[in-house]
Amino acid sequence: MSLLPRIRILGPRVFLSKEHFARLFGADARLEFRQALGAQAGFLGVQEVAAASPLGRLTGIPVVGPLGGPSRLECPAGAATALGLEPPVRHSGDVEGAPRITLLGPRGHLELEHGVISLTRRLACSRENARRLGLLEGDRVLCALRSRRRTEVREAVRDAILGEIFVHVSDDWELELLLDSDDAHALRLAEGDTARLLGGGLNEGGAGRLATGRLVSEKDIRAAREQGLRIRISRGMLLTPAARELGREWDLLDFEA
Repeated sequence: MSLLPRIRILGPRVFLSKEHFARLFGADARLEFRQALGAQAGFLGVQEVAAASPLGRLTGIPVVGPLGGPSRLECPAGAATALGLEPPVRHSGDVEGAPRITLLGPRGHLELEHGVISLTRRLACSRENARRLGLLEGDRVLCALRSRRRTEVREAVRDAILGEIFVHVSDDWELELLLDSDDAHALRLAEGDTARLLGGGLNEGGAGRLATGRLVSEKDIRAAREQGLRIRISRGMLLTPAARELGREWDLLDFEA
């Protein structure tokens, strides 16, 4: 299995509770499937809404399923200029203190006191791939990206290294780098392109992690110490007695909760 993250590009999209969906589309409406997101991470629906602020309007925004709150608009900064807004960059669902927005559907409208954010860059991966990469939920990684080449028009490229990519571990995903359309357009990326991880993840304290196999030996512990890294121990991994003793003595082990 490849450990090169597949790039998924996210444009503006709306999340709604069941109550709010009924308010916008009617009590008998059902969200219809249009496009899958991730392995099991939900889908984009056929139904669309518009968003309005005192300074502008944005139309054709798909609703994400399955339905569930908090209701919100996740919108790249470039698209949010149509609304005259500068949404804060947040993790999905974190809307506290975010700008107000009005959502418009065919059967009604909805006022959200705090409702517009731009999504952080995320590396979404399954538990197995996180283990293979030595990553934990909340780690931050660097990714190298290679832009599309158009040699027939002698075009320069926009290869880049992106930082502050937050790791999200869930079996809803295999291994995907989630970027918004601003990053994709700036770097000339397309859905399905791949990225390359640079080193292990960084935790909140800035410490990196050593990627290991399922069995962690004393050799791995010594390698982590020499490189200034830590080792993630997740469910299903095995520690030799010597590795456990030395890892605890040098405080190099992070056990999955």
